[in-house]
Amino acid sequence: MVYRRTRSLKFQCRFKLADGTWVRQSTGRATLEHAIASACDLYDEARYRQRLGLAHRAHSFAHLAAICCRDLRQQIDARGTKSALNDYLSCIERYFVPYFGERQLNRPGYRGGWLG
Repeated sequence: MVYRRTRSLKFQCRFKLADGTWVRQSTGRATLEHAIASACDLYDEARYRQRLGLAHRAHSFAHLAAICCRDLRQQIDARGTKSALNDYLSCIERYFVPYFGERQLNRPGYRGGWLG
């Protein structure tokens, strides 16, 4: 399904994957013809990635680091003592997030070693 939000010039698409999850994504296109073609490409790519067991959408390093940092803080609070987890947390926040930031982890064509 291709549609346009009220305050946007670009079209959005929505489709359902084989496992029953719904995916909403921007096509990045302002014309209907281009939006339909882009939506078909996004759907095909999502089905292909699902068959390979990959995430249907690439996540940024900052997004995954925020989840990791939240879990580390919970573990630190549960222990109540100073541990190596504090060092891990500070390294992630001080060095990794500013450097990798909004880079997509499983972006096609990225040849950066462990990132993808």
